[in-house]
Amino acid sequence: MRNFYLMRSILPEILCVGLSKYKETVFEEGTQQRGDPMKIDVLDLFLAMSLILWIGCGENPQKHFDQGDMLFEQGLYAEAIEEYQKAIKRKPDWASAHNNLGLAYSKDNQQDLAIQEYNEAIRLDPNLGEAHYNLASLYYDRRSFNQAISSYKKALSINPNMPEAHYNLGATYYETKQYDLAWKEAQEAQRLGFDAKNLIDALNSVSR
Repeated sequence: MRNFYLMRSILPEILCVGLSKYKETVFEEGTQQRGDPMKIDVLDLFLAMSLILWIGCGENPQKHFDQGDMLFEQGLYAEAIEEYQKAIKRKPDWASAHNNLGLAYSKDNQQDLAIQEYNEAIRLDPNLGEAHYNLASLYYDRRSFNQAISSYKKALSINPNMPEAHYNLGATYYETKQYDLAWKEAQEAQRLGFDAKNLIDALNSVSR
């Protein structure tokens, strides 16, 4: 059973590529037109601005986000946390980065911080179904089943085609002895292609 969603959000990097070429062009033109002071001043100004933006590209939050993903997938959660924090420092309103930081905190057994990050991701993007799902899964692990049900239902209201969410919601209903609702979710997970055999077997055992 999958219990988390790691986001894959891409920030545009074309600005940095464009500035690299532009920086070279401006420098060449500036060295070739030394006879015109006005042109030199204007070109120097553009060169300075380009260099400032170019330096900023070295702090691209996407690079830290991607590095965090790579470290997360290697199980290096403390290191992933550092990279996601760097991405957020440079782009504080990036909901997907908060979601992934929450995942890293959860895997690093820092559940309270994970909840904070999931909630921040949801505040920034209320329609980020993955953050609702991850928050629900954490509540499930804590056996806070009512909160888990609420968050799974919110995730499914955003994206009803999340088979893992249907399965996990069914499992949560099972834990709270709401077997009819659990059956419904297990069948929906199965319809969407998810292997719900374990949940179905458990439900069969209590209905005998």
